[in-house]
Amino acid sequence: AKATTRPYAARAPSGVLELDIRQTYYDVAAHDYPTLMRALAAKGPRGFHGMAGWKVEYRFTVNRQPAGCAVDAVHVRVTGEILMPRWTDAANGPGDLQRRWSDYIAALQRHEDGHIQHGREFALLVKERLMGIGRVGCEVLPTLAQREYDRLFANLRSRDQEYDARTGHGRTQGAYFAPP
Repeated sequence: AKATTRPYAARAPSGVLELDIRQTYYDVAAHDYPTLMRALAAKGPRGFHGMAGWKVEYRFTVNRQPAGCAVDAVHVRVTGEILMPRWTDAANGPGDLQRRWSDYIAALQRHEDGHIQHGREFALLVKERLMGIGRVGCEVLPTLAQREYDRLFANLRSRDQEYDARTGHGRTQGAYFAPP
């Protein structure tokens, strides 16, 4: 049998994923359910009680060879924020309302964390896809990378919107603060 050799890269592409997610709060004060609902409606972001947002940025280094260029390393950074309500004088509210509030806030947090998870998944896909572009002409590599990013972003943005539609902005996950 004749031996064949196949050249392998001395070093495979690598990637870094950086996460910077912050949790912030807006304060609401109330002594009963109706007052609490009015405070949430007045102070909540864009008509919601909680909100999550994220942004993904990337940069990459290039391995230049006579046969073309390939992505050598990718650095992807996810920044985001979750804005949640904080009932500042909950200790003065009725015990039943305090318990219901606690359950509601936990469900709302899970829902907003789901939005942030979409950003994380998007970042991982960007990293994976950019590292998998392969060797192409050096002049087209940045365009191909941006095209892949834009395609993935459109898919994930649709997924985020579908998530809110499917969950009723968290209502089906328990993030609904019903009257007593």
